[in-house]
Amino acid sequence: MVKKTQKLTHKNHRDSPRIVKKSFLIPNLIAISLVLLVVLVMAVDFPGLTKFEWYEVNGDTDSGVGSDAWRGQTFTIGTVGSSESFNVSGVSIQAKRVGTGCDNTTFQIEGTASSLPNATIFSVGWQNASKWGASSDWHNITMHPLRTLIDGQQYALVVNTTVGSDCMQWKSDNSAPAYTGGTFVDSANGLAGTWNLQAGRDFLFKIWGGELTAGTLLSIISPTNTTFLQTTMDFNISVVNGTNAIDTCWYTLDATGINNITLANDTATNFFDRNTSIAIGGYKVIFTCNDSANDIVTDNVDFEIQRFLISNQGFNAEVTEGSAETFLLNVSLEAGLQITTAVLNYNNTNFDGTFSIVANNYSISRSLTVPSVTAKTNISFNWNVTFDDDTSFVTDKQNQSVANLEMDNCTTNSILLLNYSLRDEETQNLLAETDIVNSSVEVDLDIFPVGSSVPIASFSSTYPLTNNPQVCLETDLGDSTFEMDVTTRYGANDYARELHHIQKFTLTNASLPQNIILFDLLSDDATSFLITFRDRDYILVEDALIDIRRKYVGEGTFKSVEIPKTDANGQAVASF
Repeated sequence: MVKKTQKLTHKNHRDSPRIVKKSFLIPNLIAISLVLLVVLVMAVDFPGLTKFEWYEVNGDTDSGVGSDAWRGQTFTIGTVGSSESFNVSGVSIQAKRVGTGCDNTTFQIEGTASSLPNATIFSVGWQNASKWGASSDWHNITMHPLRTLIDGQQYALVVNTTVGSDCMQWKSDNSAPAYTGGTFVDSANGLAGTWNLQAGRDFLFKIWGGELTAGTLLSIISPTNTTFLQTTMDFNISVVNGTNAIDTCWYTLDATGINNITLANDTATNFFDRNTSIAIGGYKVIFTCNDSANDIVTDNVDFEIQRFLISNQGFNAEVTEGSAETFLLNVSLEAGLQITTAVLNYNNTNFDGTFSIVANNYSISRSLTVPSVTAKTNISFNWNVTFDDDTSFVTDKQNQSVANLEMDNCTTNSILLLNYSLRDEETQNLLAETDIVNSSVEVDLDIFPVGSSVPIASFSSTYPLTNNPQVCLETDLGDSTFEMDVTTRYGANDYARELHHIQKFTLTNASLPQNIILFDLLSDDATSFLITFRDRDYILVEDALIDIRRKYVGEGTFKSVEIPKTDANGQAVASF
């Protein structure tokens, strides 16, 4: 096509009887050629391939794709295209780039179960979508390996990226979707069982392939590359030959003595066998077929047989001493097997776990308080699970990094916990250097595990001659939650001695730092009052915080100027 364009341009230039200025003719002819070339290139999809299934109209909506936003379109062979099996070689989607991070965009042809992707991958392709344009266009992706898609069967085109979400957007028809062989599906992680149908929406797609030839016709339906909780296994393949009839198919399980087991068939393309006594272990099954011309085709897949499957272990990898932590273990069992006990061994101490059951799926958990450490320490743990037939299994050891709650006056540590400012109560100004002569701020701080009365960490210090005392942590608190009590006594030259208390404060990373204003009253203006506090039954209350607030009229607000705490007699002294 390009040669034809070039020839036409040359002929027009040579045969023209008119005298045309070179500066006008050549650039315009080149521009015309380039325009024609662009049009021709845009019209070509996959040279040498046939479009077998598609939906490519009414794109009115852009849907973001990312590592946490898997998107897919299910499709059925023969819905739009001709009703014939073919070898899938490529796919196309209409999409655009909207951000960065789509360097490794993955395209998968998967099988389906109940009209949703089932993680059985037939063919895969990759492309750097970060180089796509910012306007929606059709993009072609070559798929590997060459696998046969069977007429009348449903599959799924699944797309995801390795980072973030919405770095690319796939065009869909949300207003008048008309594709009847499948629909828009999505998932947060692409795992089987996590997909959702989005009825009334269809992505724009094309599925490309080539004609069937001997030697490329075998598709494994079962088993898939996964772990099975059963000793009965169905071996099932689909075989199609575009030239010759299939003669015989068989399978072999490597290193088991199960060799050359002939597969039965109920149609010309569906071959199967059931084995009811496969032992626990890992296997590779090798399928082989030959046709009437004695052409051989073979394929294989790895799978595993187990009595149980650990689907998830949950814990925080980095924690702080004294934090309340929960450890989770999710296990699926073969039919008829039950768990009787589950014990968490943490730091060489056993803790009984509790579990809930849904069908053969167990969710086991145990909460505990992380012990004290003198420095950052790795604590190992694992689970020991016992079944009702007196067999058991022990999980691999995991490590949890435990940081200690080291505190200082911020000379070494840098994560700010308490940030005080010593101010004049009347003017609200920081005390000047002349005012802080003989000043001091005394701090006594305890950090507790939630609900405990025994501190996990303590800090006490006196800060002389400063209007900005600080307390710092060595490490942050991660996902941990604590309670904190603080007693602060403060005063300066010509100022009253006053108290500020914090009690059972919920301490998390989000609450750091605590900025505290210590308002101090001039001694000449201060009068000490004895406050007695009783409850509704007229009983004296110990350890009650008395929050004394002063109204700053010019600001129209009340501010806390002193917080004393009652003693055993329900009494506290404050300066007014």
